[in-house]
Amino acid sequence: MARPPALAVTGNGLPATHSMRVCFYPRVGSGGPGSFQARLARVLLAEGLQLTYDLDERPLQAVLVFAATRNWRGLERCRRDGIPIVQRLDGINWIHRVHPVPPGYFVTSELRNLLLRLVRARYATRVIYQSTFVRDWWHRRFGPSPRPATVIHNGVPIGPTRVRAAPESPVLLVVEGAVRLDPASAAILRAAHRELRAQEIIERTIVFGRVPSFFHIEDVLEEGMEFRGHVAAEEIAGWQSRAVMQLSLELNPPCPNSVIEAMAAGLPVLGYDTGALAELVHAGEGQVLPYAGDVWKLQPPANLEELGQGGLRIARDWAGTSRRAYLGASARHDITKIAARYREALGL
Repeated sequence: MARPPALAVTGNGLPATHSMRVCFYPRVGSGGPGSFQARLARVLLAEGLQLTYDLDERPLQAVLVFAATRNWRGLERCRRDGIPIVQRLDGINWIHRVHPVPPGYFVTSELRNLLLRLVRARYATRVIYQSTFVRDWWHRRFGPSPRPATVIHNGVPIGPTRVRAAPESPVLLVVEGAVRLDPASAAILRAAHRELRAQEIIERTIVFGRVPSFFHIEDVLEEGMEFRGHVAAEEIAGWQSRAVMQLSLELNPPCPNSVIEAMAAGLPVLGYDTGALAELVHAGEGQVLPYAGDVWKLQPPANLEELGQGGLRIARDWAGTSRRAYLGASARHDITKIAARYREALGL
């Protein structure tokens, strides 16, 4: 079989073979959005598309706006030139309205919400919501988008099936881009650690992620809990391939990459039914528990003890849950399949 042609390199240092070019804007450097952008870029480049991060580069077949931007002039020029502008829309910032935060954080959150709304209302020719939860949230707050819209979940690379008869390390993982330790999240973290240790399912809990300066991780940590901070993706992937399960800690998550990454590694996920979690973790692939409280007011759930019960259900059928989690990620979140849906939305 003939080998595919090697990808050429454009002036941006990016490989390309065809004349069709898409602009990703703005370029996202870190966190879940950054990792998804990089994964999507790799697939599109491998399929022969050209990629730029410059709104003024021409010819240009489409623009994919990741959340929002202040570069109105660039978007105006694209609109004037008849270039489709597709917005990948995140959730709405809300924590700052129900939990004390520094004034700067409050203003930044409100500004970001405003930018998201302006791009959606004024420039986007199509909107991609990261989940049904995100779509419905935006529709409740600001009404349906005036442009065509679709829901496309995030995706990850799917490796070959790895049959795991049992976890290798008695560890509960918490993997978040931002570890927000509001009263509800702190209560969930402590309860999961205590309940799963009491059931002898885990020996320790390891927390990965950045903690905003107005939260204090030291106020939450207990015996057997470790905070590793922000680390390389490879280190997290190594733990995901060995741990017992992963706790989804974010409340009302739009479409958490870390949950999909865990499932792709065959790592069962435990968490509460808020945000898009139940859209990602289907029956038998982990444990998604009802939230007995008002999550929008950051009320700790009244059923914290169910974390132990949910963890025990996972442990009793760990191999089956692990396999189903992997198969679910493979069927629904393979980045090559997700990229195909993005190409369709972008008209490429």
